[in-house]
Amino acid sequence: MSAIRSTWLEPRVMVPSVIAVVAVVALLTVLLVGGGSGGTTGTAAGANATTSEVSGSGSTDTGGSPASSVVPTPTTPQGPYTTPTMPVQVEVPDSAGVSQTDGVLDGQAVTVHASPESGSQLFGVEARLCRGDVAVSSDGDFAPTLGGVCIDKPLSTGSDAKVSVVGVEPYSGLDVTFRVGVGSTTFMTQYDGSTAITCGPGSPCQIVLKLQYPKGFGFKGIPVTYR
Repeated sequence: MSAIRSTWLEPRVMVPSVIAVVAVVALLTVLLVGGGSGGTTGTAAGANATTSEVSGSGSTDTGGSPASSVVPTPTTPQGPYTTPTMPVQVEVPDSAGVSQTDGVLDGQAVTVHASPESGSQLFGVEARLCRGDVAVSSDGDFAPTLGGVCIDKPLSTGSDAKVSVVGVEPYSGLDVTFRVGVGSTTFMTQYDGSTAITCGPGSPCQIVLKLQYPKGFGFKGIPVTYR
């Protein structure tokens, strides 16, 4: 009887062990499946990102070329420039009813009058001849070897490259006379290499004034045409 009872008890001891093993396997399966879900979520995010990129490309195709293929349009140089809020008025009076700056000849003198506004002063004026299609608005533009847009030397005999007039107390109005030349000059600039400037029929230029006043300075471009 004892042996028979032992035979019946043995499977009853084994059953809990099998159940325990199955439970462990089930737990591991759950953990593995859970880890797989995390990886799937990451993949889905990547897919969404890819979808977003493709959608963006589609929008670009319907509205225009992709940004990477857009070629920027060169900015067209601007002509004669006047510093805003500059407390100086500049006039180019006609000579005997004839414009001094339209249809000039080689070596022709152009006289400009500059006067400070009420409450201001004018300490001095510099004048240069520069290309007519560029806005000269800074010292870098005004200096020939920096900006490369103002002449470095007279274009012809009897003409000017630079004229300076210094004011005296009470630092009121100043007259500046500049002899405009016809011709070409080629010279080296510090950053952009060689540059060439031509003034004459078909190549209008400008007289650019740099005006010194209290706490600052400004620029005034005066267009010049030739005949």
